[in-house]
Amino acid sequence: MKIIQKSYNTLRVLSAEMIANSQVGDVRSCLVCAPTMFLLFKDFYNFFGGKDHINRDRFVLADVGLTPLYYSLLHLFGINFSLDDLKNFGDNTAQTSPTPNMDAVGIDAGITSKGQGIPTAVGLAISAQSLAAKFNAQKFNVISHYTYCLASTSNLQEGVSQEAMSLAGSLKLSKLILLCNYIEEQADGEKLQKKYRAMGWNVITLKSAANFFAINFALKRAKLSLKPTLILLVNNLKKQFPDITERLVSRNQVEKLKADLGFNGAYKVDNNVRQYCARTSRRLRVEYNKWEKKVVLYRNTHPQHSEELNNFFVKPKSPFNKQLRAKVAAAQNLSDANKIIVEELKEAQKCLMVASIKERLLPLSSQAEIRVFSKKNYRVQNLVFGNREGAMAEICAGVSLYFGAPTWVYAPICLLGQMLGGIEHSAQNKLPVLFCFYQNGSCAQQQKTNIEVYGQFEWLRTLEGVDIYQPATPEEIFACYERIFDRAKPACLVLAQQDFDALNASADNAAKGAYVFNQSQNPAFTIVASGREFHLAVKVAAQLEKSGEAVKLVSAPSWTIFDEQPEKYKISVLNSQSENIFLLGRTLAKNVFIGFGPHIRYINVNDFTSNSEEITPELVSAIKKEIVK
Repeated sequence: MKIIQKSYNTLRVLSAEMIANSQVGDVRSCLVCAPTMFLLFKDFYNFFGGKDHINRDRFVLADVGLTPLYYSLLHLFGINFSLDDLKNFGDNTAQTSPTPNMDAVGIDAGITSKGQGIPTAVGLAISAQSLAAKFNAQKFNVISHYTYCLASTSNLQEGVSQEAMSLAGSLKLSKLILLCNYIEEQADGEKLQKKYRAMGWNVITLKSAANFFAINFALKRAKLSLKPTLILLVNNLKKQFPDITERLVSRNQVEKLKADLGFNGAYKVDNNVRQYCARTSRRLRVEYNKWEKKVVLYRNTHPQHSEELNNFFVKPKSPFNKQLRAKVAAAQNLSDANKIIVEELKEAQKCLMVASIKERLLPLSSQAEIRVFSKKNYRVQNLVFGNREGAMAEICAGVSLYFGAPTWVYAPICLLGQMLGGIEHSAQNKLPVLFCFYQNGSCAQQQKTNIEVYGQFEWLRTLEGVDIYQPATPEEIFACYERIFDRAKPACLVLAQQDFDALNASADNAAKGAYVFNQSQNPAFTIVASGREFHLAVKVAAQLEKSGEAVKLVSAPSWTIFDEQPEKYKISVLNSQSENIFLLGRTLAKNVFIGFGPHIRYINVNDFTSNSEEITPELVSAIKKEIVK
């Protein structure tokens, strides 16, 4: 048996044993994809240097059924994972969990659902293309790596994947290579080759996934292409392994497979195979040394570019000073305040990319001067997604995953439903993506279909690892952005686009998440609200006080931040044991607000009005009557 054949058969056996022990994974796909993946790791995928090496290739496993094969590859090439780790595959407490965990060495992306992998790979490729355009110089391509993704036919047919691939084709992300375990039955007669060529992809079909000459030629063609490349690996498992018909295998089937392939023992790797794979690490070390020498020359010949590249990965000094606070406080509304802050942050954080559905949503003062990231200009920070809102959040997670820089998504709140998966993905991987949603009347009808199912914005409060912000004043939005900048974690910011009466708020108090805006002596009622509903609460409180009722008014720009405050402070703001607390909010679900106990009564503003945008005297009177009854 040739050493190359013995190597990929070792991967097949290890994968089958892991699946038989854990009853997790897809043995059919692992058997088919093993030869291609072995050649990819052996001769093409540059994994050397770890997470600190900016010019190493990135790899995204979109099909979690192939996780056993992925772990086996990482073990074989000495990147991570021992044989004992492979034996423990499937145990959520083990390093080899059923889905790749980014905390483990060698894992570039943590993918948990079949719609996340391809958009994440597109985001990584966008980041690489952007950095290359900004910092590469003639004869000094310090950023020249590729992004690889291994997916299944079902991954390819996900809606978010279609949108992401459409964007990748239009942007001509030439250093993105997608390999697909192609099962014609799952394609259901769809001509994928024609479809993705029309999207702007270079499509290569391999009828035999075990033909090393064809695989090698296909990968070389992919690296020379000026377009992103899709390599379809036709799944011919029935011809190679007719006895394997199901995703999972039994111990008896594994023993028969090992006998057919000439293997004995469990979880064993031949020393010749280990030495053969070790050559790759030695070769990549030599390439890494050459790259380091190139970087030294680059530093001497292009000192300004070199310094900018080094600073690119360093968090900048906070721009939130007294001067910026004064500018924001003078803003007429939240939209103007948002533009002032974003422009300051774009200047401080050169790596920031602002993502949006349409150009008009980008929070910049001079709309006429907006330049957009495109195949003709990869240097700019503004990325417009068209109508690909389903994939937008996932792609931005991939953008942020590459260099850990804040990526900001601006969209109308009616698109929240399509973006929940991307928000959750950012939370799982602790990525500093800001999702900024605008509240206005233009999406009122869409809100009924998209948001009611999720309990509107309140659903996000149950999602661990995401900060939620709903500022009501320019001072509060200043405090929210300062928190977002300091905490570097996923965040959702909701901004009302209506013009409200000016209110004197404190940015320092708002930074605590919730604070007492004003308070009468011995208040009978405590009214709490966030964002645009706080302006309604101000008018209701004024009506109550005119009627002789003492009121305590609390603004809560961020419940997630407030939950982290000392207990003494929280009781000073809200004491549910001794106060009659009324929380004002809007949701299309009737009388539902997630996360608060029975001592706090929730008043759904939408129960009292059909117009979600205006604060009318009739609405104020209805809310007042509800509180005092």
